[in-house]
Amino acid sequence: MPQPLLTQRISDRVRTSPAPVRIAWSARIRLHEGIEQVITGIQRLHYGFRDTVAWPLLARRGVGEERLESARALHHRVFDRLYDSARTAHWYV
Repeated sequence: MPQPLLTQRISDRVRTSPAPVRIAWSARIRLHEGIEQVITGIQRLHYGFRDTVAWPLLARRGVGEERLESARALHHRVFDRLYDSARTAHWYV
């Protein structure tokens, strides 16, 4: 997720601030960019486990493809919102 508009506006103002403020602000931005990478990594691991372990195991146990597709759609609706919310929220914390 790109930086929220408020963060971008503050960044523009900070560019003309004294050095300690600029340094602290750039450290904050780097921290948040790192947090965003962690959230993306967790999502990849989660979805990777689902696609390579959980779903194939369910299919081997006899769960029908139609039911798996329905569960996959629900899973995406729920967890995509969760990860997107986490990406948004971390910029405000």
